[in-house]
Amino acid sequence: MLSHQFAWHAAVGALLLLCAACAAPTAAPGRPTVASAQAATVMFTSTATATASATPPPLDTHTPTPTATPSATLAATATFTPTDAFTSTQPLVPVIGPANAARVAVAAAFGLNARLDQLAWAADSQRLAVAGAPGVLIYDTATETVTRPITTSAWATSASFSPDGLALAAGSVDAAVVVFDLATGDPLVALVGPGVRVEQVRYASAAVVASLGADNAVHLWDVSAQAYLGSLEAAPGPAHSLDMSPSAPPGQQWLMASGDRAVRVWALPSLLTATVPISVTPAMTLTQLAPEGGAALSADGRWLASSNASGTIQVWDLTTGQAVKRLARVGSAPLRLAFSPDGQILASAYQDGLVRLWSLPGTTGAVATLSGHSDRVTGLAFSPDGRSLASTGWDGTVRIWQAPASVQP
Repeated sequence: MLSHQFAWHAAVGALLLLCAACAAPTAAPGRPTVASAQAATVMFTSTATATASATPPPLDTHTPTPTATPSATLAATATFTPTDAFTSTQPLVPVIGPANAARVAVAAAFGLNARLDQLAWAADSQRLAVAGAPGVLIYDTATETVTRPITTSAWATSASFSPDGLALAAGSVDAAVVVFDLATGDPLVALVGPGVRVEQVRYASAAVVASLGADNAVHLWDVSAQAYLGSLEAAPGPAHSLDMSPSAPPGQQWLMASGDRAVRVWALPSLLTATVPISVTPAMTLTQLAPEGGAALSADGRWLASSNASGTIQVWDLTTGQAVKRLARVGSAPLRLAFSPDGQILASAYQDGLVRLWSLPGTTGAVATLSGHSDRVTGLAFSPDGRSLASTGWDGTVRIWQAPASVQP
């Protein structure tokens, strides 16, 4: 097991000052636009009316609702089975699964002396993008080095690699979503939102980027055409989660957004082919027992997991739209959820710094509790090859968890 400490280079601070000195066109208030970025020093455009502070508002502050108790015991009506066979250049590192989840431990860790937010893996399962107060860093897990710090105009909340791994979309508290060239670190295009904090950003396809904003809407952009496509109402109340399954089999490719007591699911192909401006009715709306805390889709598009303020996690079968499993309530409401690529393990993150692993083919109790973070865990993601789980949080550390090589699944 290795532990490494990294500090942001002084060049990052210089880039921040350089970006602050630049200017770019400003969009009309409340109307999303696209602004081309001609060079790395082009300032991100924003319609925000207030200056982003160094410390963002809490991501999730739901108060547990004691009265939101299950009204019935749910029996699983579907079988959780692997959907992919994984290959890796690290044959001694097994895929995290039900057989070894209880033995998962920290394989690497590093700190940045700054609050961190969400993270995302590249398709190669080697590069990890970490968003936070300083911007976005790209961490190479093979060399255990930070390969490229990316400077943003304000606190970066979320990041997403393009499917080909050549670009990165980053969202921030000042309403900006900026797409960067990873070879140079230069911004390629700035997507200007409606003047609100960007909660999450995801690539929906090679050309389309989706962002979830504090306006409780999902905004869709065609990056290649530099065009705004439209918006979807994510939830009637505060929206918290955005996820999608673009690589799932036909009929199971979804875009999911959740907030308040609603989890809305759209057929992703219908969004990508819709007439602009997009106006598509959700394929299904799932109702929570209490206000939502976090939600995630499995890679194959079959399963959706959602947590609520009562601390309950429900698993839904999207082929039927029915809840098939309710996991045991443990502590406060999970802030983030993440499926392993084969859909057999669900990870949940909490305000007390803990991460729990649940075996979906097994019982309703957690099979492992991972401790190490000293503050709320805000980012959680499995690598695409299923061999690593990354977590990050307000304690400024990133932890990469793996199963020991001696315990093969």
